[in-house]
Amino acid sequence: MANGLDIATEWPEPVKHLLLSQILQRGGAYFTANQTFDFTSQAARDSLTEMVKWLQVHKVMFRQLIPQQNTSVPGRLAAGATGYGWNNRAKPLSVMGYLGTWGLPSTTSQLPDGSQWQYEFHTVPPMAGNEHKFVQNSGWAFAVPKTSRNQAVAWDVARSLALSPQAMRKWSAVTNALPALRANGTPAAAAAHPSLGKVQHLLEHGQWVGYIPAAASDAALFALVNNFFAAAEGSKTVDEALADMQKTANGAIEQHRGK
Repeated sequence: MANGLDIATEWPEPVKHLLLSQILQRGGAYFTANQTFDFTSQAARDSLTEMVKWLQVHKVMFRQLIPQQNTSVPGRLAAGATGYGWNNRAKPLSVMGYLGTWGLPSTTSQLPDGSQWQYEFHTVPPMAGNEHKFVQNSGWAFAVPKTSRNQAVAWDVARSLALSPQAMRKWSAVTNALPALRANGTPAAAAAHPSLGKVQHLLEHGQWVGYIPAAASDAALFALVNNFFAAAEGSKTVDEALADMQKTANGAIEQHRGK
C-alpha cells in the first residue's frame, strides 16, 4: 500500500501552495492590503474542504503511511519503510509527491540499487477552473556580508549569476531548480532543459505569495499545515481550521512586523 499523494507534515510549503493557489483559482484572495491573511471567504472554505476530501473521501493520502522519523517525501518516493505500507524497502511508500524542483534529483539519488521506478516532473492541472494560477516564494538568493572586504567584486559575481538569463540557466542546470528570471520562462528557454521544460513555462502564471516576516514564517506556515491535517482527521471543522490558521498566522505576522 502506498500514498497516491505525499505531503510532508514537517514541511509546510506544499499545504501553503496548494491552499493559497486554490483560493486564487476560485477567484478569491487570501491576503489583505495590510499584509495579513484572510480565510473568511467562500473561496477559502471551498479550497480547504476540497483538500480535506483528498484524505476523507478520495483516499489519495493516508497519514499512517508517513513515518514520523527518518524519512522525507523524496525518501518515501524512492523506497518503502519497515512497518509501513508494503513493509518492503524495495516498494516506495508514495507514488507522487508535492516538492520543489530539487525533489526530483533527491528522489532519484535515493532509489535502491536495481530499482526500476522512474520519476519526472508533471504539470498539475488547475484544481479549480481552467486557468493556471499559483503562488511561489522560493528560489536562489545571493547575499554579500557587510563585513566583506571585497563587496564590489562580490556583488559583481552575484549580478553575473542572478541577472544573466544565460548564467542563470547554467546555474539551474546544476541545481535542478527553475531559473527564476522572467526571460527564462519562455517556451523556447524551457525547451532547452528536457526535465525542467515540462513545467518551466508555467512561471508566467505564478505570483509572489506575499510578505511574511522571516521570524514569523514557521509559526504562520505551520498554522496552515497543522490545521489542514486537523480538519482532514476530523478533530476540527473546516471553519474552525480556517479560523485558527488566520488567528495564529496573523498573530505571528503582527508580532514580528518590521523586525
